[in-house]
Amino acid sequence: MQGIHGHLLGQAAMFIGYIRQLGGVLGVACLAVFVGWRAALLGGSAAAHCQAFAEGFLLSLLVFVFAMVAAQRMKEPAQEVKEAG
Repeated sequence: MQGIHGHLLGQAAMFIGYIRQLGGVLGVACLAVFVGWRAALLGGSAAAHCQAFAEGFLLSLLVFVFAMVAAQRMKEPAQEVKEAG
């Protein structure tokens, strides 16, 4: 949001907040579908649900790590520009 000034700043902040909320909702929905699907595939017992939740949390961890690596790579060129200037 560094390049946004004036009256557009409030609208940009609202839009980014909305997109973050939407991403969270879609992420939770996808994870719930995944856990339900895996539990049904594994037989639907209590042990199957435990296994499905464990796989769901592992999937969440992998997505989180991927996002952190991507965010770190996005940050590096901006730091180099500031150091060069």
